[in-house]
Amino acid sequence: MPARSRRGILDRLKNGVVLGAEGYVFELERRGYIKAGPYVPEVVLDSPDALRELHREFLRAGAEVMVALTYYAHRGKLKDVGRENDLEAMNRQAVRLANEVAREGDALVAGDICNTWAYDPKDKEASSRVVRAMYEEQLSWAVDEGIDFVIAETNDYLGESLIALEVIKELGLPAMVTLASTRPRQTWDGYDYVAQPVPYKTVSTMPTFESLKSADGANIFPIALEPYLCTRFEMADYARRAQALGVNYIGICCGGGPHYVRAMAEALGRTPWGGPSRPASTHRRSSSTR
Repeated sequence: MPARSRRGILDRLKNGVVLGAEGYVFELERRGYIKAGPYVPEVVLDSPDALRELHREFLRAGAEVMVALTYYAHRGKLKDVGRENDLEAMNRQAVRLANEVAREGDALVAGDICNTWAYDPKDKEASSRVVRAMYEEQLSWAVDEGIDFVIAETNDYLGESLIALEVIKELGLPAMVTLASTRPRQTWDGYDYVAQPVPYKTVSTMPTFESLKSADGANIFPIALEPYLCTRFEMADYARRAQALGVNYIGICCGGGPHYVRAMAEALGRTPWGGPSRPASTHRRSSSTR
């Protein structure tokens, strides 16, 4: 198998678009390996082959980054489900699996940290210490196992995301920080945000996928979202538009799947490792095609 590339994330971004892929938690829930609700990635230890295969599917579809599935694998969440003693094993195993599949292609490995549910702007000093300790703990294991950069994602508070950024910079690693779109226009502490997109169709009255409701007023999020999914053609269009704007990291978050990544890769002029789809996903089929 080919060796891992030594081109880091910053070098790649200087030379063109990097195609990322997330959505591991939602996709593995759909496949029956993660429980909806807690969304704790117990699959890392309980069914590692399932996670390994999803990494491989993203790689074959054209993803250039394997994200370690340590989303919600922090001390607070694992304590909630009675698996705090598995904290280190889960974090280390997630990075090892990402590295294993990344070596099958020319892919990078990203460590991953996320919102902790411990940050409280009303008790900023004390809660910030708790959050920092959680991030330092997770990333110490990730660095030990080997990562190329860190994604800090789905932060509801700018304050919490800045703690993540500080910890990542102290480790000397490139940082990618995204904010959650749980509120229409601002973070919970009142700042405008740019979030990594999710492949769901929203409207002005329900601008986030968490806010979607059915005709009878029932909540759609988190497990009745299928009717609102974008098509692969729409995701291909999104990739082309993002590239035209000069965006050099194009990815997808909750709800993402390998078929979306393949469509986006082809839209960016690439031939995925697993080969092109048929018919080409960068072109809509005519109405006469069956």
